[in-house]
Amino acid sequence: MSSEGQSPASSSTRKFTPSRYSILVVDNEASILQMISDVLEVEGYKMVTASEGLEGSRLLSEKSPDLIISDYSMPGMNGLELLEMAREKVPEAARILCTGYADVEMALSAVNKGAVNRILTKPFSPDELVQSVQSCMEQISLRNENRELLLLSQIQNEKLAGWNQALEQEVASRTSHIDRLIEASIYSLAELAESRARDIGGHLRRMQEYSKIVAESYMKKKNQSDYFISTFIDDLYLSTLLHDVGKVGIPDGILFKPDRLSPEEFSVMKLHAVIGQRTIQKAQTRLGDGSFLTMGISIAGYHHERWDGTGYPEGLAGEDIPLSARIVSIADVYDALNSPRVYKEAWSHQKTVEFMSNGSETQFDPELIKIFLEVEKQFEKIRNEMIDESIGL
Repeated sequence: MSSEGQSPASSSTRKFTPSRYSILVVDNEASILQMISDVLEVEGYKMVTASEGLEGSRLLSEKSPDLIISDYSMPGMNGLELLEMAREKVPEAARILCTGYADVEMALSAVNKGAVNRILTKPFSPDELVQSVQSCMEQISLRNENRELLLLSQIQNEKLAGWNQALEQEVASRTSHIDRLIEASIYSLAELAESRARDIGGHLRRMQEYSKIVAESYMKKKNQSDYFISTFIDDLYLSTLLHDVGKVGIPDGILFKPDRLSPEEFSVMKLHAVIGQRTIQKAQTRLGDGSFLTMGISIAGYHHERWDGTGYPEGLAGEDIPLSARIVSIADVYDALNSPRVYKEAWSHQKTVEFMSNGSETQFDPELIKIFLEVEKQFEKIRNEMIDESIGL
């Protein structure tokens, strides 16, 4: 050791703090045990010593050392047996076996098998001892640092996951709030159009429910994915409210006429489909092509088209008519026939169903009418539950 009480090896750059680590030294030669203990205490390690293997095995459990240094030749339990036991009891501890030249081959075999991390061949100098210990401790320190970094990373990931979850919940909450505001605004606009036509207030809500029933049944028969069905239904449910929004542009004299319209007046009334379509198109350009208003344009513009091509405003036929408009057409006609007006009484559910069944392949999509006939009892239930107390003027 140097005159300042430290070995030359201690001046090298360390990547660990020795005082954080404990070392168990086991040797039946008191002078060697004392030398090893003194050298490593000067280096700053916490030392535990034992003079024979059995005592050392007891200290393994009591002290859980970070490093075990054991002589090989000891009475009772030899050093290799002790270190193999240490491998089981304190598996993360490093293990150094001290042995003479005669036992080097055996020691190398123990290293290859993983029972020993390093060997010190007697006689060894304090510098060799310190260097061997320091090498083991740097590996232990690096392993612990990696473990701490992994733990820190896991903690940070958990925090990040928590923040992401909170953010997702906040976004979902705000999105839901915006969706409710949009629906309330759309419903208010649609109600305004319906009130100008002096239709019954529950018409819009019934239209939504009727359209949803037909659409869900149709989509399931087509084996569409749950996501596609959900997206289509959500857009249809909201867009259905806009089917007659163009009525705001029809003159009062025609819109409020208590009798049947003349051919000329009916030509003007037909314009509500074009007015509604163009109005929604203007709004849609602000939101982009991916908005629900894309479906609203189709519904407002084409829900009066007929399967046989005799409808308005463009005389579209068959599947040229958008699916959403074909669905809403069934809901609209059912509710119109089933509701009272000043110029007619409400039809019964059965009479309405018979009329619409006869309209298959002329007014209505035959596939959708088939679905309507399968779910018509649901229509009747909704009509009875959402019937208006007031009568349209």
